[in-house]
Amino acid sequence: MQDKADQGAQGHIDEPQVRPPFMHIWGKLNGFGSYKQVALLDAEYNDSDSSTTSTIRYDGQKPFRSIAPLVASLIQQHFNPNCAVEIEHMKGGGYNRVTGVKLSNGVRLVVRCPRFNSEKVCHDIPDHVATLRYIQGLKSIPVPNTLYYDMGSDNVIGWPYVIQNRVDGRTLQWWLCHLKGDDLMKISEAVVEVTSLICRTSFPSAGVIRAKAPLAVDDIRLTLPGPPEKARTPEHPYHDTLSFLHECLNSHMEPGDPWTNSYLKRLKEFATQLNQDSPFSNRFALWHSDYEPRNLLARRLESGTFIIEAVLDFDDAVAAPIEVAWTLPHWLWTWDPKIRDSDVSLADVDPGQDQLRQVKNYVEERMENHVAGFMEVWRSGKAARQLFYFAMHGFSHGQHVFKRADELIGPPPDDWWRSSDSSSDDESSDDSEASNSDVEPDVGA
Repeated sequence: MQDKADQGAQGHIDEPQVRPPFMHIWGKLNGFGSYKQVALLDAEYNDSDSSTTSTIRYDGQKPFRSIAPLVASLIQQHFNPNCAVEIEHMKGGGYNRVTGVKLSNGVRLVVRCPRFNSEKVCHDIPDHVATLRYIQGLKSIPVPNTLYYDMGSDNVIGWPYVIQNRVDGRTLQWWLCHLKGDDLMKISEAVVEVTSLICRTSFPSAGVIRAKAPLAVDDIRLTLPGPPEKARTPEHPYHDTLSFLHECLNSHMEPGDPWTNSYLKRLKEFATQLNQDSPFSNRFALWHSDYEPRNLLARRLESGTFIIEAVLDFDDAVAAPIEVAWTLPHWLWTWDPKIRDSDVSLADVDPGQDQLRQVKNYVEERMENHVAGFMEVWRSGKAARQLFYFAMHGFSHGQHVFKRADELIGPPPDDWWRSSDSSSDDESSDDSEASNSDVEPDVGA
């Protein structure tokens, strides 16, 4: 089940800091019956039954040496069966293995394969492709394009995949570890520009962004959260935030689990109280659920300024309340290379260095200039952002999430069981339900 984009694509992957030497091998590529030269990079060139990211080793998965000829065969099948192919092992993430490809004509690509093949993964791929195409159509936010994708396993590599062109530049994570002097301020200017574009991409209603259908990736729909294959598209759009939050929390309730359901009910009460104390704006914007330095690619121009070449991993994008969607890139002054995710609790803390104070003041001032009311919404939205986590994921991420909920709404009362029942049948609110048959972006201040 393959699909080709109409235009060329830009891809997704960090470039290695040190480029290892090539290891050339000759091999008979599957499906072609002739011998082609395949150049393998020396990284992870071994026979162990595992694969790695920069931090995690995955046992039981094919090593790079095993999948490289298959990837080369896949690329030749899509592009040119007679071209020479160089294959490079790239650092992937927790969800995807990433392989770099260079064709003899100079075209550079990446192939992303999910580490774990499941029904959810199969449905995720069209949603990811549709989201990128939708954002690309806005012609403002630089995102990867997709050349080909397959959500099934009936292909040369026997696994779902996405093929994209490879973007020039390095991750912002790399730059933050290497910038000196005034360069931090210069790259902050580029970050503010792209962040404000994301914040100003508005939607008339709320919902998780998904493909219209598995083979209809040129259109999107807005749904409630949940596994893609079960995600419900409501009949009427959610134009108010409280109704959307309530229905999202309802969607996580499970018959026979009164303990979890009692938490979800208290979270609904918390949402109602938030709205009473400070009414939600009922405005919705594009939300990147993992807006971290590792997901922005930047390049330094000859003039010394920077541009953001691509924003990566819009995999779980949502048309979210602006109290959640408007994201301050605080990691420009709170960045700590020893931790994976930046600490949002430090965003309003004095960074302690004059240069970082200047960056903080500049970013806050410019974001307010680009997006009217930004700083007030950001500073007042802490509880809403914490609540939104549960609206999207419920308690599916493990027992530690209950402690996180206790910190937000307090531990359950001793008689919690009196007000709980095992299903949400009687919890269906009078909220309208949403469909995104005619969602149009409104990109503007």
